[in-house]
Amino acid sequence: MTHRSFAFLLILFLAGACSKKGEPVVQSKFTNLSLRAITVDPFTLKVVADENTTLTASLAAPGGTSNITVEYYDPEHRFRVYNIFGNELLLDTIVRYKPGFVNGITFFQPAAGAKLLWIGPPPNEPLAKEGYLKLSIVYNLNPLPDSVRVVVENSITSGGQNYAPTDSFTLKKGEFSRYFEGRSGDRKANVRFYSTTLPRRVLAEATSLHYSANPDFSVYLLGSTSNASIPYSFIPVKVY
Repeated sequence: MTHRSFAFLLILFLAGACSKKGEPVVQSKFTNLSLRAITVDPFTLKVVADENTTLTASLAAPGGTSNITVEYYDPEHRFRVYNIFGNELLLDTIVRYKPGFVNGITFFQPAAGAKLLWIGPPPNEPLAKEGYLKLSIVYNLNPLPDSVRVVVENSITSGGQNYAPTDSFTLKKGEFSRYFEGRSGDRKANVRFYSTTLPRRVLAEATSLHYSANPDFSVYLLGSTSNASIPYSFIPVKVY
């Protein structure tokens, strides 16, 4: 084979690796979607991706889960969630898949009769400083008032033995808090809920909140307790 023939074959090979517009061919990727519904009202949900790809037509709520393997090219997808009884649209949002074996996607209803929310990473939130993570919380425990004062405590010594308040804010029931910082590793954050009126009373607490947090942002639902006396001891449920 002459050098000219070899060069011609090489050009054909390179041309075959590109699209008609001269752009490289994009390889597809696979991920497992873990769909979960945390609601107040009972639903059977249909989840549609993009225009007409039904991911599931039988996601039971509250508390249902569904696992699906999907192939994709673009990580950004439009998700629409319907109540199959009446075909009511409960959510229309954009979901962006993250690299990895599993993408957890949680649909959350903050109150009876409310539309669904998708719990995902914040679009423009800056990352936490070194040694910390960013956390958001939502609570819906009925015995607690509609508004509470939240105090975040972080460890100030190695080993997580000594804690001090590092942040505080007012939070309404069923609403997500702004993102706050919690220590990473074994120095875990504590979160305490106080009355909004004086004198302040401790109503509930969640200790070691981010024991299974994501490396960047995490969201926790505080909706059940391990005891029936005040202060309530929350059991955090990671929803993102």
